[in-house]
Amino acid sequence: MQKTVEINPQSAKAAAMHSQAAQALHGQGRFKEAEVHYLASLKADPRHVDSLHGLGLLYLQTDHPQKAADLLEQAAHAASDNVAILSNLGFALLRLKRHEDAIAAFAKAIAINPDYATAHFNTGMAFRELGRHQEAVSAFDKAIILNPGHGQAHYQRGLSLMELERHEEAIADFTAVYKHNPADLNVLYALCNVLAAADRKQEALHLYEQALKSAPKSPVVHNNYGLLLALLARHEEAITHYETALALDGTMVLTYCNLGNSLNFLGRSEEALKVFARALAIEPDSVTAIIGAGYSKMCLGNLDQAKEDFEHGLRLDPRSIECHRYLSEVKTFREDDPQIPLIEDLVNNMAATIKGQQAVMHFVRSKVKSDLKQYDDAFAELLEGNRQWRPIAAYKEEKELGVLSEMARVFTPELIREKSGLGESSTLPIFIIGMPRSGTTLVEQILASHPQVFGGDELTDFGFGVVGSYDPEPLPFDVAALSAEDLKRLGRIYVDRVQPKAPDARHITDKRPENFRFAGLIHLVLPNARIIHVKRDPRDTCVSCFSLFPPATFRFTYDLAELGRYYRAYETLMAHWRAVLPQTAMLEVQYENIVENLEEQARRLVAFCGLEWDPRCLEFHKTDRSVRTASLAQVRQPLYKSSMGRWRRYEKHLQPLLNALDGN
Repeated sequence: MQKTVEINPQSAKAAAMHSQAAQALHGQGRFKEAEVHYLASLKADPRHVDSLHGLGLLYLQTDHPQKAADLLEQAAHAASDNVAILSNLGFALLRLKRHEDAIAAFAKAIAINPDYATAHFNTGMAFRELGRHQEAVSAFDKAIILNPGHGQAHYQRGLSLMELERHEEAIADFTAVYKHNPADLNVLYALCNVLAAADRKQEALHLYEQALKSAPKSPVVHNNYGLLLALLARHEEAITHYETALALDGTMVLTYCNLGNSLNFLGRSEEALKVFARALAIEPDSVTAIIGAGYSKMCLGNLDQAKEDFEHGLRLDPRSIECHRYLSEVKTFREDDPQIPLIEDLVNNMAATIKGQQAVMHFVRSKVKSDLKQYDDAFAELLEGNRQWRPIAAYKEEKELGVLSEMARVFTPELIREKSGLGESSTLPIFIIGMPRSGTTLVEQILASHPQVFGGDELTDFGFGVVGSYDPEPLPFDVAALSAEDLKRLGRIYVDRVQPKAPDARHITDKRPENFRFAGLIHLVLPNARIIHVKRDPRDTCVSCFSLFPPATFRFTYDLAELGRYYRAYETLMAHWRAVLPQTAMLEVQYENIVENLEEQARRLVAFCGLEWDPRCLEFHKTDRSVRTASLAQVRQPLYKSSMGRWRRYEKHLQPLLNALDGN
């Protein structure tokens, strides 16, 4: 039996007086003085509920959640039917990441008073942090029914709806909050993000343009507008807004990181590295900046230095998904690797990660298993990671394969003959096309090792500049109706976009694989451009695609059967281009032939581009340039044959892929 502690009347009176004084000071924001009186009250009466509760709230407000939780637990024990105390206790536990305990405290408050909107809202927050978004939405719904004007409930509900890909509902929530408070930049950014995800990008841009007009000197608006532009792959414009934001406020570490990310995307990794260094000068322990610096070094081929950065990031945050991902790409795991237990903990305790990160960690664990030659386990992890990411990728197979068929229908032999030679005459571009993971990066690195060739990497300029989009849509114009002037204009758009990247180069490579869709249009608008088609064993190509860390650019890689069907559609379209394009327009090279006889194939490539032979093309792995594709580590090494026939490691798991490749 619990011993009853008697408080003498004088102590009780002193406790009450100090508590009243504390609450008055607390309400005035005089926290230090209030704390003194709360402590005096509790010295006189350790069970004084109002003082336990009040001091607990004060500690919550002054960022001492553990102290707050200890006091609020005592208060809740003394007054177990007080919904406010139970709700505040739950909030303190939430701050401590004790999510399940927090949910239990909120549930007790709701059981006493089902109409307590705050407890429903905080329950939703706990479920959100656990990644249990459907339960979060249900809790926020209850809070909104009880308090329809609860803006934060609408906002947080919208964030969970985004995670559930219920975009239109999320738009409705964010719009309601934004109309009530258009100055809330977090809501504006969330609304713009979900509009972009719902393919309503122009509406998102319009909102930010309005915000910029009303707040042209807001660094936050410029930063967030830059993020939206970067999401749309408009990185040059994004950089302008990041730089404006930093001119207005040079202390914004995340803006430096956003700027560095866009510079890396554009292949300007030396500049990016300096930007991340500026971020780290302000905040040395910024894991985001450390990761950005490491990734910049990866792109520049400084893999050992990148590894040190990612290891440093993991020491600061052992649960950093990005650190685990990038570190796994620049190292070979051994049985005793200290990173492995951290990976296992993350994979086995997925409740603490948000949707999508779970999938990434399965890819990381697949890399571990593969390095340890546990190939069955490695492929099981790939299957699970791809299964989880497939809904996020939102791949619409019928639509995407239909676009490939449409290209073959539009670009007839008659159309090609009629319009050949009419476009922009520049010889600047070299397009390297094919499936992802087919060897396009290797071919580009060989050519970029020639002093007269600038390696442009995966440029977006043809899709976004000439066609208008890389989305799986038919061409936005009638090719048959294009005049010679139209064709020249479209070709000039491309040349004008890429030439500034290397004004003195004789050739600039563009190895964006999706450009295989546009080979016919490339030939018409740029008749003197070189097109190089890289092929590889379809089984190795597809297995390598299936192994790509999400989010990959390509939406068709997350299901074996879909991947096989896409490959067949790609092969069909490439056969069409071979049939309708002039023989001199496109060179086809086989990855395996390059590996077996580098010099012979390198000489073919150089000669096709109209260049004199240069032996540096054989030492491509020594070429100093930024590479940001999935093959960035491989092209820093001399040629090796271990990737040939890699599919056989997983052969018994590949029947859906093999059937699709065979047309079954």
